[in-house]
Amino acid sequence: PNTALVRVLQPAFSAAVTVVSETMPALLASTGPAGGVATASLEAPAGTLAALLVGLPGPPFAIPGFADPFWLQPGTSAVHAVKTISTGPLVGSYPVPNASWVRGVTVAWQAATFDPVTGLAMSNPAAYVHH
Repeated sequence: PNTALVRVLQPAFSAAVTVVSETMPALLASTGPAGGVATASLEAPAGTLAALLVGLPGPPFAIPGFADPFWLQPGTSAVHAVKTISTGPLVGSYPVPNASWVRGVTVAWQAATFDPVTGLAMSNPAAYVHH
């Protein structure tokens, strides 16, 4: 199938609008098998102060000062790692217990960041279910 755009104005917005591009912190997380390792990795611009949090997933809620919602269940999260990003990502990991009770447990990660240019931000949440 093809798409034809008809009567699209160039540019599509007013020349009086200033376009600003910001790099948001990006979080990836994955689990390993029982007895393996679970890992989270945060990419953010150099100079960003980042705190990597881990806990149980919850409904999103607002934290004053942050434009983005926090997705970890209150009372279940802990700061796992803190770093000022210079080169490379902020990485956190933990050993997955080799126990039957781990199967089916959902774990979520999220990062809180401060960038001198863009200010406070939350990363995307990342979650997985232990298998």
